[in-house]
Amino acid sequence: MSRLMSPLLASIAAAALMLALNPHAAAAGLSLQVGDFHAADWSVLQITDDGPADANMVIDANLGNPGSHWVISYVTPSSPGLSSSMNRLGAFYTALAYDPAQSGALQRLEFSADVRGLSSSFAFDTLGSIRPALMQNGVTYTVVGSDLVTGKAMIQPDYLSQQWSFAAVAADWVPPVAGSAQRPDFSAGALPIYVGFRYTLGTSCNSVNGCTGGSAFLSLDNFSATLTPMAAPVPEPSTWMLLMAGLGLTLLRRRQA
Repeated sequence: MSRLMSPLLASIAAAALMLALNPHAAAAGLSLQVGDFHAADWSVLQITDDGPADANMVIDANLGNPGSHWVISYVTPSSPGLSSSMNRLGAFYTALAYDPAQSGALQRLEFSADVRGLSSSFAFDTLGSIRPALMQNGVTYTVVGSDLVTGKAMIQPDYLSQQWSFAAVAADWVPPVAGSAQRPDFSAGALPIYVGFRYTLGTSCNSVNGCTGGSAFLSLDNFSATLTPMAAPVPEPSTWMLLMAGLGLTLLRRRQA
């Protein structure tokens, strides 16, 4: 019996030592890189749709960086008088989520995307702004001030690569309802968190005689998101020494038996 137990205890000791040397091995977060977009993997939400303008997102199979890419459009019709519009769209990757019930509390969020302008007929410069976005329990969240504001200078063949990095501070992530105290839950055991991006553009006609319509088009490609969980507590060296000593003593007693 002692000859069978010795290798077993030695294996347990080795496993404990490996865990001590690599305490992050069991941590599972979310690492998402999407360069080839499929509509079945995404959910597009109209977050705000006020006024006569129309905003839309579609996946186009050609002319991306390379291959398929998101085409974001904003079109406003001619106005006979004073008018204003505000549109906010969200696209969320729903085929995979960060699950705090499995991965534990969230520590950090990192995003990236390639963006370029396609066209604009507006007199003003901006084609809209892009922010990373989250969706949890059907509510969308973004970080105020994290906008990539696009302009006509981006209407060119080359994409601009943009990165965002955030500590997982729930208070920083706000819903689209102004003044709302609702925040996401980044704690262990919370509901799944889906990642994506949000597009925003607002326009207005300030002439009582009306304004001509216009349109703007953007391309977004190579979206990525990395959500990192809190590291598991690392036992003190003395704890591992006691564990190893205990295993060694047990092994010695087995041999003597």
